[in-house]
Amino acid sequence: MSRYRIAFRIIAALLLFALAAWNLLLSISAVDRTQETDLAVIQQKARQYPWRAESWYILGSIRAVDMRYASAADARRCLVSAINLNPWNYKYWASLADVLTAAGDDAPAQECMAASLELNRAFTDLYWRAANFYVRRQDFENAARCFRQSLEGDPGLLRPVLTICWRAWPDRAAILRDVIPPTTPMTLNALQWCLEMKELALARRCWDRVIQSGEIVAPQSSFG
Repeated sequence: MSRYRIAFRIIAALLLFALAAWNLLLSISAVDRTQETDLAVIQQKARQYPWRAESWYILGSIRAVDMRYASAADARRCLVSAINLNPWNYKYWASLADVLTAAGDDAPAQECMAASLELNRAFTDLYWRAANFYVRRQDFENAARCFRQSLEGDPGLLRPVLTICWRAWPDRAAILRDVIPPTTPMTLNALQWCLEMKELALARRCWDRVIQSGEIVAPQSSFG
């Protein structure tokens, strides 16, 4: 009798597993159909309301990054349409800069990123994006400026910024000078990073900057 019970439990477990697998496959299929429907809806909106820049921007973004629908030429055409309709949106210019970079059109890409930065005066995400854009070109002056603006908007980005700069910058002293905002909390965090990286000379420069600020710091901050 016990053998029948064990067999029944095994069969029940297999049925439950098969049902779960089937539901998973249905879910994946539904996601794919939803994405295809979304793309079709956006395409339809762009055709029906060709004066709406945002529809062209979304369509261009999909064409640029979605591997199933990727088309550099279509992405470029859609983003140019968005910019022609609304040249005041920094996202449109930044996205076109990425598409042009992927196509190897470096000079127009830099013009588009410069236009994007001219239009944006507050959004940290763009400064982060632009900084990485300039790092890839080894344009450390513009990269430093954008990283610094990123940190001013979001100090929590310090370690990701330092990670990139540490690998890319030819002159690490320039990281402290050009990238790190001269606030005491930011400088102390940079000092801690330098100690972890065993960059003692640069750690000393961080500490000198703190001393020159004249601000009072907690004793534990100076222990290292």
